Amino acid sequence: MSDRADPAAGPVSDGAEPAAGPVRARRALTVVVLACLAGAGLALLAGGQTWASAVATGGPAGSVAVRASGTDIVPVVAALGLVALAGSVAVLAARRTGRRLVGVLLVLAGAGIGAGALAGRAGPEPAIREAAGEATGRIGATVSELTVTGWPWLALLGGLLVLASGAAAALTGPRWAAMSSRYQRPAGRTGTATSAESGDAWSALDHGTDPTV
Repeated sequence: MSDRADPAAGPVSDGAEPAAGPVRARRALTVVVLACLAGAGLALLAGGQTWASAVATGGPAGSVAVRASGTDIVPVVAALGLVALAGSVAVLAARRTGRRLVGVLLVLAGAGIGAGALAGRAGPEPAIREAAGEATGRIGATVSELTVTGWPWLALLGGLLVLASGAAAALTGPRWAAMSSRYQRPAGRTGTATSAESGDAWSALDHGTDPTV
């Protein structure tokens, strides 16, 4: 039996290896963008929900139930959620150094969302007192039965997703292909095709044929 490889089969391993790199890069880019979008969405969703509720007393209406949303307690969570939402689009459009800078921005945004979520859960009292004053008409209204919901934890999860996505974009993003690179025509092909078409047109004119027909 001969040990020589069949020339018709071709080098299978050599052709498969270069193609795997771009596929993995596109897959990583897709995962990072989707994770960043999910994190931004969680931060925006959680920021608009009720984070704390209580009972305020001392006004003419007696006891009044009051509540404060995440935006009332820590407005930075929703604001950074919008930053993360824009950053997920920028990761697609940016290239090399630009993508690295976007990744660093997303890391900072994710850290800010997480820190705001923890701070809001730990200290919702100022926002609750403000809500109690508006509900009772008295700044010094008494607040009792303070309850904190689970929405801050969801905001924290969103911040961690944004942070992880930004770290991935900053560390490995420059090696990913840009959004429009797969649609670009290789350089030189347009000029070659135009030259060939021009030559065919002159040849047709030499033979007395109208090339526009």
